[in-house]
Amino acid sequence: MTETGLRPIDIDFDVYQLIVLEKQGFDEPDNDALRRLLGLDGRPGRTIIERKSESWYSKDGKVKLPDGTELKMSNSGIEYTGRVVKGRWWVEGEYYDSPSGAAIGVVSRRAGRKVSLNGWIKWYVKRQIDKRWVLLDDLRRSP
Repeated sequence: MTETGLRPIDIDFDVYQLIVLEKQGFDEPDNDALRRLLGLDGRPGRTIIERKSESWYSKDGKVKLPDGTELKMSNSGIEYTGRVVKGRWWVEGEYYDSPSGAAIGVVSRRAGRKVSLNGWIKWYVKRQIDKRWVLLDDLRRSP
């Protein structure tokens, strides 16, 4: 640990991207953005972490995907992956608000033209409670 109480950590590129996207200005320290992402209250040195967990909800409220839910979809032999972050779909480096928006966004970007897709029948999800991948549409149809 350094004199300032900071210690270096190794992170992968995806984690770094989230920190950069969270920053509220170029001069904001990475640590401040990371504290917000972790739901810390802004007071350094706290030993109790109160993490705010957010979930994504379908418009009808029938489907809830907690933060950290893994997402995957295959289209034309290409697999796309992501996860729910702060109540939004973080897929292939972009945030989306809906499964169809995410499906259309990532496929259109790769195809170079606008496509139309129903994300409910394309995306599979894996929540912490799931032992296997579940088709998103099956969650909407379950009682």
